[in-house]
Amino acid sequence: MAENRTNISNLDFVSIKSSLIDFLSNQEEFRGYSFEGSSMNVLMDLLAYNTYYNGMYNNLVVNESFLDTASKRSSIVSLANNLGYTPRSAKAATAKVNIKLTTEEYEADITKNVVARNTILTAQSTNGVNVSFVTKNVSTLQPYETDDTGAVTSYAALDVDVVQGVYTTFSSVISNPLVKIKVPYNGVDLSTLRAFVLKNISDTTGILYEWVVVNNITEINGDSRVFFASETPSGFYEIQFGDGIFGKKLEPGNVVLFEFLITTGAEGNDIGIKDTIASSSFSLSGYEIETVSYSTGGSNREDTESIRQNALRSYSTQDRAVTATDYESIILENFGSVESVRCWGGEDNNPPEYGKLYASIKPYNAPYLTNGEKASIIEQLTTNKSTVGIAINILDPDILYLNLMLDVKYDPSLTNDSELKIKNVIQDKSKTFAYENYKGFDDDFYSSEFIANALTFHPSIVAMNVEAEMEKRIYPTVGMNKTFTIEFENEIYHPEIDFTIPSISSSSFYYSITSSGSTIKKLCYLEDNNTVIKIYYMGTDPVTGDPVKVYVNNVGSVDYTTGRVIVTLNVTEFSTDGNYIALIAKPKDSDVFTDRDTTLSFDKLSNRNIDVTMKKVYKNTIQSSSSANRPFNT
Repeated sequence: MAENRTNISNLDFVSIKSSLIDFLSNQEEFRGYSFEGSSMNVLMDLLAYNTYYNGMYNNLVVNESFLDTASKRSSIVSLANNLGYTPRSAKAATAKVNIKLTTEEYEADITKNVVARNTILTAQSTNGVNVSFVTKNVSTLQPYETDDTGAVTSYAALDVDVVQGVYTTFSSVISNPLVKIKVPYNGVDLSTLRAFVLKNISDTTGILYEWVVVNNITEINGDSRVFFASETPSGFYEIQFGDGIFGKKLEPGNVVLFEFLITTGAEGNDIGIKDTIASSSFSLSGYEIETVSYSTGGSNREDTESIRQNALRSYSTQDRAVTATDYESIILENFGSVESVRCWGGEDNNPPEYGKLYASIKPYNAPYLTNGEKASIIEQLTTNKSTVGIAINILDPDILYLNLMLDVKYDPSLTNDSELKIKNVIQDKSKTFAYENYKGFDDDFYSSEFIANALTFHPSIVAMNVEAEMEKRIYPTVGMNKTFTIEFENEIYHPEIDFTIPSISSSSFYYSITSSGSTIKKLCYLEDNNTVIKIYYMGTDPVTGDPVKVYVNNVGSVDYTTGRVIVTLNVTEFSTDGNYIALIAKPKDSDVFTDRDTTLSFDKLSNRNIDVTMKKVYKNTIQSSSSANRPFNT
């Protein structure tokens, strides 16, 4: 009888049905019976479908029961909650502005001397969308500028912190203190969530005591004014107050007032990045606004892959910082503006520095953390997490930018799209793929991996080649001679000793040149020539009138084997790239690798990040063959 049993390893419909028929055909009652030509075929379909659906359902249920195989956000969040991990909420971008009034405006309306908390400023994002920012604190305007006689000509509140979003409030009357309260809003920044508990609807004293969100029960007792926040399967947040043991317990009839910031997250970044003293992206009716620092630090709520990884890391740290990986997990969990982090002990430095912890941190949508963000991270780690006696040092990451040159062959017979449309699709999808995959300390660039994905970007693509360029940025001080050492950490392309084609180039900048006894400002560039870095500008051949490179000075050297470039520059003025000069190197290998504190990055705002060259081919047709244009002998 055992040999008549059906094969239960088949999971597709056709195989299941075939197995059922084979099983019945081996029974004496159905030997020689034609299942296909009888009504039994319908019954076989029904049994096969039932088995198939149950197999698929059970497979999905089991997959959603484990953190590493779950695909639904609600399942991943629920499993992360079991590990004591709360996914990061959206994080509001922050900026600093000066708010100014002339003396005449100040004296005409003295009430304008105070800018209240939650005052709304409007701003325009880089893609032209209007975005709201609000002041975090009350600011008072003070005398700012004076004329030659000492009379005050303007008043200002300086370095005013503004956050992207709008503060929102709602209230809830408590009937059962143990029931969770749902926050019915999307885009909540949990770091701004606070509550005030009133004894009843007529109470006014409760507004004096703020209740705050907490994640660590070891820091609270039965009298702590705290509450817990967690994400629900629907994507909203819910609030749980204490039970009298961990956190103060509420009473029936209490009224809870909540205040929090609703933000658009990463969309609020980079506002004001191109502002000048005379022009600001921020505006406030009745005031003049100056941008001090553009908006950074905004991030969307944590995605599922990040939750999957960070929940396990957080669980392994047990909310304490002892090892370098503990610090990495805690920083990623608690600071939503951090995109990637690499930590190591001072004992790994050369020479060793014992008793120190180094953290290289790359924030979202910005190359470096601000000094204020660094100080905040160090303070929170030192106060709440770090081992006693460990000094924490936060370093700016060594960013290696990636630029990609794509050589694409496409078959126009496979699509109705124009070449321009195909090119735009490839550019957009390449940028998205590169931005999402090359942004961390553990990311390396493999050309084969990129090509395998890029071949799916459009159905007309038949072949593709990709070349990577490495870019690093130096930040000279105008008018000051300064030496920079740039480590590309990859071997630079230089196939032979007397190879004269440059492997290193740069973005443009202005450089002062002495000619015929006078000093003139020229738009210049850098390039290499057999280990020497030269500075040049584009001139005109006096005979032919053709453009030629005019070399000015030798300003540095390059070691092609180690990828080290040393440059000494005295920049007169920056050009289009802002306050930096980009040095671009061609790697010897088709792949690009990063070192310990180097993070790979793709600058989506750069005009050098993607270059696509299109070539038309006709696959498997005579138009593509080598004989298509060959003359025939007659």
